[in-house]
Amino acid sequence: MTEIKDQIKSLVVQRKDRLWEIWLSVGAVGLLILPIILNVRLYADDIDRASGGSLNWDADGRIIANWLYRIAHLGSARAVFDHPLGAIVCIPLILLGGLFATLLFQRKSLVWIGILSILLFGQPYFLENLSYGFDSPLMVISTVMCIAAAWLCVSAKQQYLFIAAGSLISISLLIYQPANNAFWIPICLLGIYSWRTKTDTRSNKNHISYEPKRFIINSILVQTIALLIYKFALSPFFKLTDYASNVQSLPKPSELPLAFFNNINDFCDTLLRNGFESALGLSIVIYIVVSIILISSDCNFWLGIIKIILFVAVLALSQGLMLTLGYRGFEARTYIGVGVFLVSLAPMTWSVLEGQWKNPAIKKWTRRFYIGILAAIVWGLISCSYAYGSVFRSQDTLNHYYRQTIANEVLQSESLLEKKFIGMSIIGYSPDSPIAKNTFKVYPFMSDMIDRVAGHSNGIRRFRQYGLRLNQVKESDLKSYGVQLDTDANIIDRPDFSISQQNSVVVIRFK
Repeated sequence: MTEIKDQIKSLVVQRKDRLWEIWLSVGAVGLLILPIILNVRLYADDIDRASGGSLNWDADGRIIANWLYRIAHLGSARAVFDHPLGAIVCIPLILLGGLFATLLFQRKSLVWIGILSILLFGQPYFLENLSYGFDSPLMVISTVMCIAAAWLCVSAKQQYLFIAAGSLISISLLIYQPANNAFWIPICLLGIYSWRTKTDTRSNKNHISYEPKRFIINSILVQTIALLIYKFALSPFFKLTDYASNVQSLPKPSELPLAFFNNINDFCDTLLRNGFESALGLSIVIYIVVSIILISSDCNFWLGIIKIILFVAVLALSQGLMLTLGYRGFEARTYIGVGVFLVSLAPMTWSVLEGQWKNPAIKKWTRRFYIGILAAIVWGLISCSYAYGSVFRSQDTLNHYYRQTIANEVLQSESLLEKKFIGMSIIGYSPDSPIAKNTFKVYPFMSDMIDRVAGHSNGIRRFRQYGLRLNQVKESDLKSYGVQLDTDANIIDRPDFSISQQNSVVVIRFK
């Protein structure tokens, strides 16, 4: 417990002339969240919770998420849309995550809280998590718990603190399962970093100093016990939806190697494609390469090569246990491990830079070069957040136009009013807004995060806001309703879309 107290004390005891570091960290995180607050509303399944009031996280095995939401809303069992409160609540939670990361990597300046907060929660794959009006604080706090558990495992010596770490991991699994990667990734990277490092701790007071053998063994035990409790003691009580059961199902033992390989391949392909399609992605690649080389240079040549390989392997495996599942095509919001990987590199690299090279000029200019890389990444992530907010609002405005126009045409058409319709099918999807088209050229990965008017269940339900309550009819099921797509039955035919009615189904076709 003494080690924990000493770390906290060394961080929080600041002179008054260093308070600017606190304001810089708070300001950076506030700046990151502002476009989410201003522009992003009713993301994905938020519409169901906002209009129906059902939380339904327990159906995904996220029981504690339900409890936390009810506690935050004074026991109410019905969800209420209170945007942007969720995004505002994320600000202190994100800073708390940055604080635990700063403690984990033994940084003494409070500026690190802001830097690590942005790297962890501002990385492009976490923007989708921050978009959820109901879910974002829960996803953030689950990640924070795993970072805190990692800090306890590497710093503590008392047994009850390891129990506390295991409890945090178990609770986080019941809030948002993919956040578990925020625990083991920094543990692995610290182990690689500490392996036979040559840094002189006497000349480098900022050196990260842990006993790798001890904290790795303790972390493996804590992680294993937490996962076993979740799998065998808690999972049998879950009443999962068909979708959740499908996602969490394991392949047959004979199919496991192929599923593992396919998931790694899909994940790495996404990272490589996004890493070289934008200036921000290329900057992150440079940051990763430079950081890994500098960290690995703190030992002999062959050991350095091995460390480089191990660092890359951790990044490739950063989806963790999700790589063993039979489900393919996980959403970008599950790529939490990418942010944890980025967070771990910067303080370890800085620790090496503080103790490497006796020549003061080389040390000074290398540090300045690395500070420039970090500053560019932080600014790039903040800028990306604003671009995302702008493209979301632009596309949402265009979607509103199409939904309102379609609803008006359907509700006002005499031929449609004469019959009772029970379903709607949308073929294709609405076009991108001009702002979206331009933004996707710079940030291609955003295209998958931006919703268009389409025929998925959520897209059909959104028409209820415009007075049109119809059930979803999939394109593959149209024949069973007696709908012939090749017939000329258009009630409304416009250059951008057409509306037809056959039997009990309204068919929208985007051109």
